[in-house]
Amino acid sequence: MLLEPTSVCLFGAGGHGRVVAAIARRIWPRTRLCFGDKHRPLGTIVDKLSIRYSELEDISDYAIIATIGNTVARKACIEHAAQLNIPFATLIANPDTYFAKAPGAGSMVLSAVIVNPGAQIGKGVILNSGAIVEHDCVIGDYCHLAPGSVVLGDCTLGNEVWLGANATILQGLSITDNVTIGAGSVVTSDITKTGTYVGQPARKIHNSSALSPL
Repeated sequence: MLLEPTSVCLFGAGGHGRVVAAIARRIWPRTRLCFGDKHRPLGTIVDKLSIRYSELEDISDYAIIATIGNTVARKACIEHAAQLNIPFATLIANPDTYFAKAPGAGSMVLSAVIVNPGAQIGKGVILNSGAIVEHDCVIGDYCHLAPGSVVLGDCTLGNEVWLGANATILQGLSITDNVTIGAGSVVTSDITKTGTYVGQPARKIHNSSALSPL
C-alpha cells in the first residue's frame, strides 16, 4: 500500500486536475495539497485549493503529480520535473480493488478502477474512472485509459496509447506505441502500426495518433 505523502502539488488545474484533487482530499486527509498551473494567476482558488506555482522550477518541498489529460503535455511536464529532480507522488483512489504492484511514478488510478494481479502500470499513466486492467497486462508509460475502458488479460499496451471511453482490448493482444483507440471500439487483433483505430472490430482510419482529445 502506498503511504500518504506529506505535500503534493497537482500540476494542472483543469478538469482532470479537479477530479484528482477531489480524490486526493478524501484519501489523503493529512496531506498538504496545492495546484500548479502555467495558465492561471498565482493565488487563484480552484475547488478550495490554491494555485501556488506557475513553473516547475519554483516548486520546493512538494512532490508532484502531472494532472494533465493531454498526453503530450503530461509527458513533457513529467520529463521536465524529472530533470529538476522533483519527486513524484502516485495516486490510487481505491486500493481495495488494486491487486498489482504499485504503478510507476506520477501515475493516477482514479475511482472504481480495477487492476488485477500480475498487471504492470508504467509511469505517468491515467487509469480513468471505472477502467479495468485484467491479469498480467502491461500498460506502457503515459497511457490513458478513459472511463469504462477494458483491457482483458495478458495484453500489452506500448507507450502513449490512448484507449477511448468504453473501448475494449480482447485477451492476449499487443498494441504498439502512439496509438489512439476510439470510444466504444473493440480491438480484436494486434496493432503494430501507429495511428487512430475505430470500430467493432477496430480499423485504422488515420496514420497519426490523435492522442488525448481532452
